[in-house]
Amino acid sequence: MITTLLFLLASCAESVPGKDIGQLPYFSAQTIAGEVYSGAELSDRGALIWFWTPWCAICAQESKDIVALTVANPDLLVLGIAGYGSGEEMTSFTQRTKTEHLIHLNDQNGALWSAFQVPVQPSVVAVNRQGELRLSIGPSTEEDLQSLADWVK
Repeated sequence: MITTLLFLLASCAESVPGKDIGQLPYFSAQTIAGEVYSGAELSDRGALIWFWTPWCAICAQESKDIVALTVANPDLLVLGIAGYGSGEEMTSFTQRTKTEHLIHLNDQNGALWSAFQVPVQPSVVAVNRQGELRLSIGPSTEEDLQSLADWVK
């Protein structure tokens, strides 16, 4: 009886998608608009970092959930890191997906993807206020994104 009750309680507990991957790396990068961005901003406030590529249809589809997340959590910093495409392709993607209101970093060579241990697109890395990282690989649902956003807070 007690074992059954414990199992039921454990299965009702909210889980956060992804796996812990360490601490926030130091970085500085250019946005797709050409401005300098310092990763130091992330350590004090936490953030969700969305890794995408301009040619990825799944990333484009996931963008709707990213936008919905920003509407539901206006104080949450959501940062895009675009990889493996030209600046023009990245800008076109943000316009097409209506995500141009977010800060997007240009990571054409994949250096930031490597620093955050991101193997594929789309992926999301949550950074909490202690600088701890949680990586969620593959497409995320609205519920997954909100769970990660709650973990950040």
